[in-house]
Formats: sequence, structure tokens, C-alpha cells
Amino acid sequence: MLFRSARAAADLYRNGSLRRQEAEQLLTFCNNANPAFLISVLGGGVFGSVRAGVWLLVIHVVSALVTGLLFRGKGEKGGEKLKKKAGNMKLTVLGPGCWGLTLAKLMTPNFDRVCVWGRSENLSDELINEKKTTVPVTVELAKHTEITSNLFEAVHDADVILMVISTSGIRDVSKQLAQVPIRKDQILVNTSKGLELPSLMRMSEVIKDVLPEQKLVILSGPTLAKEVLAVLTERLSLTCDGDPLVAGKYDILLSFVGDYTTDT
Repeated sequence: MLFRSARAAADLYRNGSLRRQEAEQLLTFCNNANPAFLISVLGGGVFGSVRAGVWLLVIHVVSALVTGLLFRGKGEKGGEKLKKKAGNMKLTVLGPGCWGLTLAKLMTPNFDRVCVWGRSENLSDELINEKKTTVPVTVELAKHTEITSNLFEAVHDADVILMVISTSGIRDVSKQLAQVPIRKDQILVNTSKGLELPSLMRMSEVIKDVLPEQKLVILSGPTLAKEVLAVLTERLSLTCDGDPLVAGKYDILLSFVGDYTTDT
């Protein structure tokens, strides 16, 4: 299990043999270079010594075992801590697309209320009535998830607002948020990538252009919805400014990605 086991851990999680936290703990130390590559290519080919390759293999194995011991049991305790701190809060996800629904599903355990907002033409009967979508991938939300096309209803009492909007719609939705209006103490998280045309502004710059006083957090990383749902992607990144309001709520920001690893 020490070598080429990322896919094996994901497979074991999908078939129910491992809990999510157990699979994540495996990935902290079961992701090492192939022994044949270390001994023959690096040892024999690069260093001209099979013995050097063997030493590289030993170092890999020992490092993996030490890492496993250091992180033993960390995931479950950390998850419980985050969920406790994010209690009695509302999360609003702006954007009922595949990625927005995926994030809503993953974050639901950390919030008392979860609301998904979208324009009425983008809200399918399946999503409204059954709280799920099957296109392009199947995402099933908790039954208590609120679905609405009323932006004021979705935003006015939210603690955390997640913008999962297409690049072309960021400026328009930001203007609508300004009219609600969004409060300065609400945490706004942008997940959209790309550049606005023709201004060539990044999405964070567009949001700041419309909402200059808003505290903004950026969520990024390898974020394919299908892989995240299948626990094939194990690292997301959160970036925020150094404002005390945001820094003081950083434990809440960590709960955005549930048990996922988060960088600052």
C-alpha cells in the first residue's frame, strides 16, 4: 500500500471498505515513487549506483511511515472541531451548476442551513422538487437544502456566501449583491476562474471593482466536480487578505472544504 495507492484508496472508499477520513489518512503516507524507478532509474542511471537507489527507497519508506504516525487520528478530531465552530450558521451558494451543487453537498454537514440560489430559468424541476441533478454528473443534496431564485432571500441572513458563477456573469451578480445589499461582515468566497472580456480583469478584480469594501476569499485548486465527489482530488486552497474580520473567522473558512486539506 505504500506505492501507487492513491487510486487504491479512492477505490476502497467508493466500495465502502474505508470511511472518508481513513482514505484521506492513507493518502498522507501512501503516495511514493515506484521502487523500480528509485533503484534502477535514479540509483543506477542518475547516480551510477544501485546502492544509492536502495538508500533512496529506504528513505521514502521511512519518511512515509513517520508521516503516517504523525498524522494518525488527526482527520477525525479536526473535522469534529470545525463542525462545532461552524454551527448555527447559514451557507448560501450562488450558482446551481455542477460545481456549485458539489460544494453545497460537501459543505452541508458543517452548516445548519444551506441555500442554493440561481436564476429561475436555471433551476430545474428535478433540483427544486427532488434536491438533485443528474446532468452532467449526479449530485444529490440534503432534503433540507433551500432552493430559491430570490437573491435577497438567499443572501440577507447568510454568514458565508459562495460565488460559483460563470465568468461572464460575475459582474452582473456582484452588482445584484450590492443592491441587496451584502453586508461587510458576510464572508464572500469566489470560486470562478478566468478573465473578464474585454477588460482582462481577474474575477477577484471584477468583484472588488463592484464591491470594493467586501472581504473576499478565493477558493481554488484542482476542482473537477466528478473527482471531488469521488475523493480523487484531495487538496483545495483558500486565499484571503489579512483583514482581522476574515482572519478572526478562519476556522469557519476551513469548514468550507470539510475534511479537505486547506492552505493559506
